[in-house]
Amino acid sequence: MIIGVDTDQYVSAPEFSDAWLTSILKNMDKAVFDTVAATMKGEFAGGSDYVGTLSNGGVGLGSFHDFEDKVSDELKAELAELQQAIIDGDVAVK
Repeated sequence: MIIGVDTDQYVSAPEFSDAWLTSILKNMDKAVFDTVAATMKGEFAGGSDYVGTLSNGGVGLGSFHDFEDKVSDELKAELAELQQAIIDGDVAVK
């Protein structure tokens, strides 16, 4: 099994769909949307960086697709708890 990065590799490289466990997503659509929305509101400071985080939806964990039934509910719950702990600042990410 492989974990992809940037986009949902299950969709980007379907010829390897039997190997993609999940993907770590850079949600560029969210970054573009947020930047355009801030610009339209006059709130975008030119030259500023957009930082995608779990809390703003700029990054995330993709679907398990074909492995959905092979990943235990317990592991899925642990991943959800860890994600929330990162968002809440209880787990430091560097």
